[in-house]
Amino acid sequence: MSKYIVVSSELVPYIDKIVKAYSDRKVVITTLTFSKVLKKGVVNPSHLLDQNVWIRAYSHKPVKIGGLDEADSESVLVAQELSAELLTNDEKIEKVAKELGITVLHFL
Repeated sequence: MSKYIVVSSELVPYIDKIVKAYSDRKVVITTLTFSKVLKKGVVNPSHLLDQNVWIRAYSHKPVKIGGLDEADSESVLVAQELSAELLTNDEKIEKVAKELGITVLHFL
């Protein structure tokens, strides 16, 4: 079990439940995921920070991988970089992550 869990963009609206369910780990979202959910108005940025969620960028210029959008690609790459588990319910993201050797967890 990793000490980090990276959350893909479609699950950010459930951040309260995720933080509670994974209270033993550091919950991470990426900068591009943060930007994506802000544009959609799905979450209050102050609330994310109040939940002690880390917002982290990929250490290199993120690239699109496996046909994923930039935000989901960055989530996969950050999970790989941190040796973290990736939390997603999206089959396409899961497939790409597993091909890179990332452990994928589902939520809900």
